[in-house]
Amino acid sequence: MNPQRYDIVIVGGGAAGCVLANRLSADSGTRVLLIEAGNDFEPGKEPAAIRDRGVRTTRLPQYYWPGLLFTDGPRRGPFMQARVMGGGSSINGMHAQRGVPRDYDEWRQLGIVGWGWDDVLPYFKRLERDIDFDTPDHGQDGPITVQRVPQKDWSSFSRAFQDALSDRNVPPLADINTQAGDGSGPVPLNIGESSRLSSAIAYLTPSIRRRSNLAIRASTEVLRVILVGGMVTGLELVSGEIISTGQVIVCAGAIHSPALLQRSGIGPGAKLKEAGVSVALDLPGVGRNLRNHPIVTVSSHLKPRGRQRNKRVRPPSTMIARYSSNVAGTQPTDMLLTIWERNLGPLEVDPLGGQLSQSMVILNKPYSHGEVGLTSGAPMGPPTINAACLSDPRDLERMVLGFKMVCDILSSNPVGSFVNHSFVANISMGKPPDLLTARVLQDNITAKLLSAVGAVAMDLLPMFRNGMMNRVGSSVSSILADADNLPAFVKSIVYPGGHPGGTCQMGPKNQTSAVVDSRCRVWGVEGLRVVDASIFPTLMSGGTNIPTMMAAEKAADLILEDRNANL
Repeated sequence: MNPQRYDIVIVGGGAAGCVLANRLSADSGTRVLLIEAGNDFEPGKEPAAIRDRGVRTTRLPQYYWPGLLFTDGPRRGPFMQARVMGGGSSINGMHAQRGVPRDYDEWRQLGIVGWGWDDVLPYFKRLERDIDFDTPDHGQDGPITVQRVPQKDWSSFSRAFQDALSDRNVPPLADINTQAGDGSGPVPLNIGESSRLSSAIAYLTPSIRRRSNLAIRASTEVLRVILVGGMVTGLELVSGEIISTGQVIVCAGAIHSPALLQRSGIGPGAKLKEAGVSVALDLPGVGRNLRNHPIVTVSSHLKPRGRQRNKRVRPPSTMIARYSSNVAGTQPTDMLLTIWERNLGPLEVDPLGGQLSQSMVILNKPYSHGEVGLTSGAPMGPPTINAACLSDPRDLERMVLGFKMVCDILSSNPVGSFVNHSFVANISMGKPPDLLTARVLQDNITAKLLSAVGAVAMDLLPMFRNGMMNRVGSSVSSILADADNLPAFVKSIVYPGGHPGGTCQMGPKNQTSAVVDSRCRVWGVEGLRVVDASIFPTLMSGGTNIPTMMAAEKAADLILEDRNANL
């Protein structure tokens, strides 16, 4: 294949990019190049930290974009975005949630043709092979295996938590992907028998990679899309190399897709000039409408009988709940709650972590929205991220209520009988960890030894345990005692989340915030599309990973339709 000329170049080998590389190169007459900024790994030789279903990459910076920070008012903090083939699907919690039909019908109501629930369901079915449910709403032949950890294999703590939710009108559900109301149940997970199933593992198999019309370049960064007269003619890499193509599909995610467009001169004109970028197309919506699923976390030290002891259960999250806040002006199923527990399996590097749980309250349907931009005078630097968490009063009210509900559950039976101590970690409050905690959080043999010794002491020495709990965080009881300060406290500990979207949103041409049309084509530019979570105008009631793969499956059909029509 001529390395300098391709029919289609895909920028970003994440959840969407790998899907598109597979589906578009299935047409042998279409020459496809997939570019990924991070590392790629030969199928079957992925690092254990990526393949493992226990989520072990959080301490490994080589799989994340360096230097990314979010701002949220006066707060600043690290913002984790994957930089590896497979993108977020290679490092995330493997949740295979779809959301609910209302999420997609909402898009149709916004004037986006072809993206209602009835339109997208076939693509959800196409991508999956659901092990647990063989029903008309599930797929059986897709590359992504979906399965759940059965309730009998949950920890006693998680089972008790589900019982407590049931007492609060959040009933058990067998299948959260097809039962659309409030409820709790097993987390649908994109996992195989022995490893996660990222988009890279599932869609870029050895046979796909051998296609003569598919080229893959990893560890390669794109500087800008080259435009001539409103048409795409190629890409310029950071190295200075030029790649010629008539069609570019940007799949770099909701942070880096708008940044790439802006570096290419596509975006809000005034802000581009301020950043030192020549304006090719004044498109105000690029970078705006940043939405995410903000998270507030309460940690608990569990008694031994409450912990996950089944060594076969590697995924840290087995139970999930979707519920309605009933706050005025909000939608049903607007909240999510999940429990993370670290299994003391043979691959575990943190024995002390196996004694802890994290109860996470998440805003499914946020009304707050932020912005992604370029650094003034340094457009090649890390994008700026204004998270604007909980800036809408409805979001803050719901998170305060969710925090109080979780604290109530943790302190009441049956859940409370499995808990030694519940607290909000100093790290969550933006405080640096003390020296001992910092050493335990490292990824080395010293950290493992400290964690192992600490785990024994935490169980055998109550005074030591109480002292450590007071050292690493603030107790839930002390936080709740200051009721007047609770909203400010919740706002101070919220994390923006790992599901950014909306920064290149779909919409009709007369909508000033719209960046792409319903066929994922950038308004005003010929040969340029965006396909990833950045095109979602609103977020779904669940994670964005599987919906992003769905969007790529659908976009592949649209792209091939348009290509064949023009031949």
